[in-house]
Amino acid sequence: MMVLAIINLVLAPIGIIMNLVQEPNPDLPEQFRMLEGPIGIIGNILWMITNAIILMGALKMKKFQSYGLAMAASILCILCDWNCCCLGIGAGIWSIVVLSKPEVKAAFH
Repeated sequence: MMVLAIINLVLAPIGIIMNLVQEPNPDLPEQFRMLEGPIGIIGNILWMITNAIILMGALKMKKFQSYGLAMAASILCILCDWNCCCLGIGAGIWSIVVLSKPEVKAAFH
């Protein structure tokens, strides 16, 4: 989850810059053209915030701190990190499975 969040945190500012400097593509269908410009910038900012939360949760999980944040980050990873061939889904499910083990829960307390 940490690696995916870092990759996404690097890609989001690139997306913001692309939305600022790139001309809208008139050949795109309307539903895709909507994602350019201001809506694309807002989406990339929300993507950065989400991935910052995922990164913080993954770091807390690594140190056995804040079980709730670690679980929330795992769920956000499943729901929001669909880049990199949907690796976020696998990472999020794997971390939820690991966090659900009794010995791991005990290590957080």
